[in-house]
Amino acid sequence: MGGIGEQNWKGYANYHSIQISVNRRFANGFSWGMAYTGSTRRSIGTFDPFLTEAQNKARNYTLNGSRPHAMTVNYNYQIPNLSQVWNNMIVKGVADGWQVSGVSSFLSGTHAGFSYTFTGAPFSDMTGGGLGGPRVTLTCDPNLPRSQRTADRQFKTECISPGGPTTTPGDIYYLGSATNDEWINPGYSNHDITLFKNFAMPQRRNLQVRIEMYNAFNTAQFAAVTTAAQFNFATGAQTNAGLGAVTGTRSGSARVIQLGLRFTF
Repeated sequence: MGGIGEQNWKGYANYHSIQISVNRRFANGFSWGMAYTGSTRRSIGTFDPFLTEAQNKARNYTLNGSRPHAMTVNYNYQIPNLSQVWNNMIVKGVADGWQVSGVSSFLSGTHAGFSYTFTGAPFSDMTGGGLGGPRVTLTCDPNLPRSQRTADRQFKTECISPGGPTTTPGDIYYLGSATNDEWINPGYSNHDITLFKNFAMPQRRNLQVRIEMYNAFNTAQFAAVTTAAQFNFATGAQTNAGLGAVTGTRSGSARVIQLGLRFTF
């Protein structure tokens, strides 16, 4: 006995983006640059051989994992020497030779979805075959404006309900109707800033004092949110109070300050 090879259609993916880059240098010692990418990425990550191509596209051709916006701004400024206005040794030593540079990043979150389980259900196997498991049914847009998001509430938990005939007519297998890309999880902003002080010396030698700050403003950068809902099978009520709460931050995202000396000769 042996296996029989099969070749079949498994779906497709595409990526569209717009990329903009601007750089500018000014005569007063200031220069800056900006790079922006707006994108959409759709793919069929789960293919159900029991559905038609149109049905697969409606259920599984999603934006899951796609990041809509990403922007980076860099800048450098050589601060004018104060000794040009008040020329003496003390002013030259303290106020001259300063320079500041930095990189600021602004990233939106990626498209994601939700999962769920039941308590007290008369069945235990909800993994499904080739369907990617059960999905929730959304009764409204789960996204909250950035200004309304808190550490305990990153999305509208009241929009999430379990699959099944109660919320989705004809859904006797509790597969749900969500496409698992309706929610955009937390993005983040980050500012890395470096402050220099140059001490000019004879024979083109230079001593540079550096103050480097990573995540200079100590901005919270959330990374993990509880998206797994739990429902009572009999009542349909949510039973996990932590749904929508932040459970972790990006590794190494806390503010770091380091000092350094650089001698050029």
